[in-house]
Amino acid sequence: GNMRALPALANFLEQVSGEGVRRTAVEALAQVAEKGDEAVLFTMKKMLREKDVGVRLAAVRAMAKLAEEGDQEVLEEVSSMLLDEEPCVRLAAVQALEKVDEDNSKQVMEMVCACMADPDHSVRTVTVEVVKRMSGKGDEVVLASACVHMEDPDPGVR
Repeated sequence: GNMRALPALANFLEQVSGEGVRRTAVEALAQVAEKGDEAVLFTMKKMLREKDVGVRLAAVRAMAKLAEEGDQEVLEEVSSMLLDEEPCVRLAAVQALEKVDEDNSKQVMEMVCACMADPDHSVRTVTVEVVKRMSGKGDEVVLASACVHMEDPDPGVR
């Protein structure tokens, strides 16, 4: 079955050189691995450091799909991607944090709220939507962050 193929696929992922092939392998691994598979998550963490944006993007999405809710290690790794040079990776990291952080912890909320100031329009817009879903009424962290962005020149952020 699939479970015997996983170590081989994870090993292949680390050996293969073409970015397109690596991205496809990351996506395939995310499809067949079971939620919480530590070995696959470990491999995905390595893929977050790849120079190819497609590989990093696929790894962030895979971690969001495979991580157990509240997995602190995954939350830390994914939150580091909020600083990625590519907007699509930062955007995927915001969405991944929402998915993995079931408790809407204050620490994660603060990191996500900070993305409302992202230089990229699409990251800011998605962040506002994610923050709306993650926050409860009267959430002080969110209210403070939102107030700062009420003056944003972009109407999609306001």
